[in-house]
Amino acid sequence: MSMLFTPIKLRKKEIKNRLSKTASGETCASKDGFITDDYVNWYKKFARGGLGLIHSGAVYTRESGKIVPFQPGLDNDDKIPGFRKTAEEVHKYDCLFLAQLNHPGRHLVPGPGLIPGKDIKDIEVVAPSPVRSRATMIMPRELTTAEIEEIIQSFTDAGCRAEEAGLDGVEIHGAHGFLISSFISMRTNKRTDKFGGSLENRLRVFREIVEGIRKKTDDGFIITAKLNWTDGPFPKGITTRQLVDMVQMINNMDVDAIEISSGSNEWLSFERGKLPIRYMLRYGMTSHLPLSIKLSFALSKYFLEAVFRYYEGFNMEGVQAIKKIAKKPVICTGGFKTGEVMEGILQRGEGDIFGLARQLICDPELPNKLRENRANDVVKCSYCNKCVAFVGSKPTECYENEDFRKFSPPSDPGIK
Repeated sequence: MSMLFTPIKLRKKEIKNRLSKTASGETCASKDGFITDDYVNWYKKFARGGLGLIHSGAVYTRESGKIVPFQPGLDNDDKIPGFRKTAEEVHKYDCLFLAQLNHPGRHLVPGPGLIPGKDIKDIEVVAPSPVRSRATMIMPRELTTAEIEEIIQSFTDAGCRAEEAGLDGVEIHGAHGFLISSFISMRTNKRTDKFGGSLENRLRVFREIVEGIRKKTDDGFIITAKLNWTDGPFPKGITTRQLVDMVQMINNMDVDAIEISSGSNEWLSFERGKLPIRYMLRYGMTSHLPLSIKLSFALSKYFLEAVFRYYEGFNMEGVQAIKKIAKKPVICTGGFKTGEVMEGILQRGEGDIFGLARQLICDPELPNKLRENRANDVVKCSYCNKCVAFVGSKPTECYENEDFRKFSPPSDPGIK
């Protein structure tokens, strides 16, 4: 029997196989963050396709922590019914469902329609320290201690709402240069208070979120962590050596699995493959940025595609760095799409679970096809990245052979 289809336990719950959906934006919620039927059906198709575990796309824990329009939130109790319906549908296929909790921090790109009724100039970008983004050239405002504690509490409250909605757990997004990641990295955290300085202090926000959720949820509630193994070639950024130190500390926290990724919007190592610049700059979340930034990005297209070439398992350096010391299952992300590659990693003991996104968007039936020995029927993702280009403006679909113009985000008010 293929190791890909052997079960594994996270906390008290069993995952039926080693295939999971890693987080990706959906653009399927209502304008004000309520789950819609489109959102429910989007995840239902992945569960029906044979996955054992699903991590949702980023869920905001407070309105000021939205990343893109049409993103779902768990910032209030009125959002619980929609998540409950999603979990119920996913569970029908013996699949676990976790909500990824996130805050963009310094990578927020204020744009039209992000927060209904709020002008772009009134949307504030905040971070641990005022370090300018190399991608957007935005200088964030430094958070106060009181504001950090409010954000920690918002994550805790969102975790409790996820449990009340019947979800199996949550993932804390500590990668990709978003807020928690920017606390962890010395490059973006210059603080001298209890949230800065030593690695223990830089991990404090993450640790207090985990502790807050754990204290208020049932013992069977799953908490996973998403971490970077590299920020890119920037001085004082996260490295594999720092990741090892991080994981040794997280081993002593009540976390159930560790997912490894890399990069940020300043270093696109999580994108890989082609960069559909024309669509990204016209329709994506950066469509309203100044012409000078757009031009710089467009001129860098071929360089970026060469640097961030696609190959299967492009985050395995980070996974291999921690696998022997991690006391939790390790989730591998990074362009996986063939059973042979994943099977080899499992047999060598280099990873435990695989997180796929673009390949599943291309072919949601991948798990069933691999389980039924129909690998030749799998529709392979080309990594054209058009599914990424439209996040925030159109539902996330495989647009390689689809006319994107016929797709629009939901117009209904969502499930309440």
